[in-house]
Amino acid sequence: MTTMTMKSIVLRAPRVWLGEIGSSVESGAVAISGGRVESVLRPGDPVPAGATVVDYPDCTILPGLVDAHVHLLFSALDTALADAIHDSDQTLILRGVANAQDELRCGVTTLRDCGGRGLLSLSLRDSVNAGIISGPRILASGAPITTTGGHLHFCDLEADGVDEVVKTTRRLCKAGVDFIKVMATGGGMTPGTNPRAPQYTTEELTAIVSEARRLGGRRVAAHCHATEGIVRAVDAGITTIEHCSWLHEKDGRDFRLEVVQRMVERGTYVVLTMGSERAAVKPESELTEAQRAAVKGWGEHLELQRRTVRGGVRFVAASDAGVARTFFREYPLTLEVMALLLEIPI
Repeated sequence: MTTMTMKSIVLRAPRVWLGEIGSSVESGAVAISGGRVESVLRPGDPVPAGATVVDYPDCTILPGLVDAHVHLLFSALDTALADAIHDSDQTLILRGVANAQDELRCGVTTLRDCGGRGLLSLSLRDSVNAGIISGPRILASGAPITTTGGHLHFCDLEADGVDEVVKTTRRLCKAGVDFIKVMATGGGMTPGTNPRAPQYTTEELTAIVSEARRLGGRRVAAHCHATEGIVRAVDAGITTIEHCSWLHEKDGRDFRLEVVQRMVERGTYVVLTMGSERAAVKPESELTEAQRAAVKGWGEHLELQRRTVRGGVRFVAASDAGVARTFFREYPLTLEVMALLLEIPI
């Protein structure tokens, strides 16, 4: 987290959790200096001289949360698509500030912005880093690479064929993105695209990965709903598979254990974007008809996510905040739902 003032502070609470199972410190404290965590204090450890002590008698202190997949420029409203298309750059930037600060207030200190219009997310990142605004640390991809008319094409970065995707990757790296985001399949937010079909060939994805690595060792994240898109992304050396929905090309799901095994062998991560799954633990009165229908159909989806994780694939928690009904302020609920539905011990 970047703030505009830096001072020494000690936070005390009945419990300090260090981020691993069984790693709690009872009656502990966290010493912060210059905006950075210096140490965890155990009972009897001296408080640094001159530090301001703040007590949280009914709380647990834990490390800053990481939300590995958000869209800061999106509104999270039912009108999220129209807002992303029609709102001005100025409105998108102001929305991005508000959304980043919502994430910060609920404990997120690092996030990955996985796509929005142009290079606006880089301005947000740089403003946080410069202390102009407060917010989490932002890793920004800029606009996602997509095919002509492909998923999130309204973010203004369409590229077709090996030559175009290489040139586009070079432009993004020149602009200073932290990583590359590519839409390997269609998506539900963009009318006219097909989430069950790949958008890029393995050759095109491999070219993006190769160029990103050459230009600063950048990693590539691939939006993947269709199983064939997942296969191509893994074979191309993509670092993170976003969503990993295992959609069959025509209907239902198409889980492939051999692909899971390839992910394990290649060190591929899956980013589980489970923001919409919050609906499973919310009162039915707060849900739209579409959300109610989605909840009823999640059984197989969640079982395949469990099988992916149990197969040894390393996974990262994320919300996909910004898409309709997936609010930035609710990220802790996303983690609760992930642990509950995927049966992950905390």
